[in-house]
Amino acid sequence: MLKTKKLHIFLSLFILISFFLFFLYCVSSLNITNIDNRSYSEAKNVRSGFAQISKIMEKLASKDYIICKENLQSCIFDNNNELIIIPKGNYFIEKPLKIPSSSKIFIREDAVIKLSNSAKMPRFGGSVIELKGNYKDLISDITIIQNGVIDGNKNIHSYDKSGNEGIKIDYADRVVIFGNGVIQNVSGDGIDLDATSNSVILGVSTKNNSGSGIHFGSPRPIIKSSKNNQIIGAYSSENGFYHERNGFDVSFPNMNSATYAWSIADKNFKNWEILGSNSKVFKGVSINNKTKDETQGASVVEINDSLKKNYLTNFPYIKTLLKRDIYFYLFDKEISEDFTELRYLRNKQENE
Repeated sequence: MLKTKKLHIFLSLFILISFFLFFLYCVSSLNITNIDNRSYSEAKNVRSGFAQISKIMEKLASKDYIICKENLQSCIFDNNNELIIIPKGNYFIEKPLKIPSSSKIFIREDAVIKLSNSAKMPRFGGSVIELKGNYKDLISDITIIQNGVIDGNKNIHSYDKSGNEGIKIDYADRVVIFGNGVIQNVSGDGIDLDATSNSVILGVSTKNNSGSGIHFGSPRPIIKSSKNNQIIGAYSSENGFYHERNGFDVSFPNMNSATYAWSIADKNFKNWEILGSNSKVFKGVSINNKTKDETQGASVVEINDSLKKNYLTNFPYIKTLLKRDIYFYLFDKEISEDFTELRYLRNKQENE
């Protein structure tokens, strides 16, 4: 009798809690939907990206540029308001190549920027090329035409020694990366974007990286999302097998972070993983993937000519917070301080 009574109490509590969590889930999702009127902002951002590229074309036509062949870092710092051309050749760097605000860089075909065998890289947080601001001082207005090769030399700089990205972009605004070049062989992500806004990636390829090809992550502590970024005509292949990652992704807990269009994911561990709330995929391609795509965080997904709309895009976010609270409150397990401040009811300020 006592066991039956306990069972009834348990089932009643379970139903009440489930109903309450479902209510929070729906409210949270509707809150995301209410701020999703962003097509004009996206179109305007893409046009701005093309305008930045056009300015570089004008400088090329007028031969108004600086050629950097030696000591790339000093040359970039000394001429960051000029158009910098990195011509054909092999450039072995000993540490991340840091790009300051207002830089305009043209990496030519057959130019290879590669971590040298002797490069002294940190255990985590390294990269071949670094665009890094901070929460109070964003890095901004950078245009890179990437027609060459950016190589992380992961056979030497493997993840067990140093976790490196190809291009690392932190706390940035108005970055354009355009071209037919490739970012390859890094122990982390090909392009890693954290807290980055109003930026455009056009045409580049990522290949054979241990992490994702293009990854929207989150800085620590988790303070703000990336927002209003467009990835158009990108190609991602053979990425993610070491870390079981993706060709293209948007990770938890990003919100309104990215729109992918006309991008091809081919032979990655997982081609697409859109878990951050309310991103979009248009005319995407997914072929030869090892693991099934996950796109439940996206509001609109069009992959391989199949169109799907998700009206509860906050599900991955809520699911992660539920796991956090179950572990903490029911099993008394410690949780990462990175997640303690995240709330079920999200608001627009998180993405501003």
